[in-house]
Amino acid sequence: MSEDKTKCFYEGNTFYFNDDFNDHMYAKLFHPLKQKIDTGKGYKDFTIELQIHSNGGCAKCLYAFLSLIDYAKSEEVTISTIVTSKAYSCGSMLACAGSKGHRYISHYAEHLVHLGSVGGVRVYNDVELERIGQYSKRHFDRARDHYKKHSRIKKLNKVIASDWLFFMGDEIIENGLADKFIGES
Repeated sequence: MSEDKTKCFYEGNTFYFNDDFNDHMYAKLFHPLKQKIDTGKGYKDFTIELQIHSNGGCAKCLYAFLSLIDYAKSEEVTISTIVTSKAYSCGSMLACAGSKGHRYISHYAEHLVHLGSVGGVRVYNDVELERIGQYSKRHFDRARDHYKKHSRIKKLNKVIASDWLFFMGDEIIENGLADKFIGES
């Protein structure tokens, strides 16, 4: 078990993503999650639970965790995601990537679905401007592709084009971002 009980930590097969996605989260959770997945390979009905309460954060950190989820599923390890409050931005992408049938929310849960942003960029010439434009487009395409794969959001390209797309409660399930409410079988 890790020591920081306030944000990112793990106990047994449960990993708590209670922070922004950043280098600190990566350092606390990535390798223990990878080890837990490796432990579960070959065991029938091995489940790892991800508790998510996040405002979002750095997409590069998120993509590392998404690669682990893909790896876990390829090894038949079930990834259960649980959102009781908020899964914004990177948190939403992580939550909806869980194993089908094992993505849970509370009736009060919220998802913020958007393309994200490419922050902290300074451009000094036209070549750099073109490159950052291409980088930004790849980033936005990756977000769209992720939601196409893991949700049923109608007219996704249109509704995700602007920011602040919130889904709450029943809307989360209707749009395929989760499968059921906590406590439902």
